[in-house]
Amino acid sequence: MLLGKPLTLVHVLEAVSVGPSTPRALGPVTAAELALERETHANRLLEDAKTVAQQQICKDQHIHRRLLWGFPEAVLAQLTGRADLVVLGHQKPTAPAGALLNSTTAAVLQHARCPVAVVRDPVPTAEHGAIPVGVDGSPASEWAVALAFDEASRRSATLTALHAWTHSEVSGVPSLEESNLQNVGAEILAERLAGWQERYPDVPVHRIVVEGHPARQLVERSALAQLTIVGSRGRGRIGRLILGSVSSEVVRAARSPVIVTPSITPRGHWTADNTVPSRPFR
Repeated sequence: MLLGKPLTLVHVLEAVSVGPSTPRALGPVTAAELALERETHANRLLEDAKTVAQQQICKDQHIHRRLLWGFPEAVLAQLTGRADLVVLGHQKPTAPAGALLNSTTAAVLQHARCPVAVVRDPVPTAEHGAIPVGVDGSPASEWAVALAFDEASRRSATLTALHAWTHSEVSGVPSLEESNLQNVGAEILAERLAGWQERYPDVPVHRIVVEGHPARQLVERSALAQLTIVGSRGRGRIGRLILGSVSSEVVRAARSPVIVTPSITPRGHWTADNTVPSRPFR
């Protein structure tokens, strides 16, 4: 709705083999019959999804449906090469806190070539909250900052730029004494936000430098957030991965929808030098 671009609803069916052990209440079934039955059900799901989408967005916005065959992880990851944004659903986790993401979500995030949004079930309702974004000084977090400013501008929201550090990250770096870590974090935020604040003067920015695990800090703030944004697989100035464990934990545990920006330059959004995006998501 906010992007004002065509929406494509996608359902992916995996091929299944049919044999004597295939569960069936009413006798044997052929592969063609099973495929037709599954296609009928999938098309019904897509039609229901289209109805919901039409109720939530402008009716004159283009909404398409696509039923595809293949492995969901591979098909959806491939679609990221031609999309401005891919949106995935994510059920409330019931596994222990250290559990991994489900295979489809993890695979799409790993191979994505565009930003990927992961929306919780049920959808959170903090419609007027801030938008937290993790900033560690890496290229990946710069893409995240770019998207965060644009989303905050669209939503008339406050942007919370968060830089978090832990003692373990700097224990082997003598030049970074604990008393200087706050200053280092403040410098990183100043460097990464300066140009964007000029481009988006309408966006209020709240800067936070805090000691603590970055994923936990973002997850805590997601409870009152419209949206949480994090970059993927970039290395920060002091060697910390912003994503891998961080982004996975944020996606798994955040209370708000999460957008993960790819470690590569997102498709179609950036200038040739890959350093100063120009209104990238409009």
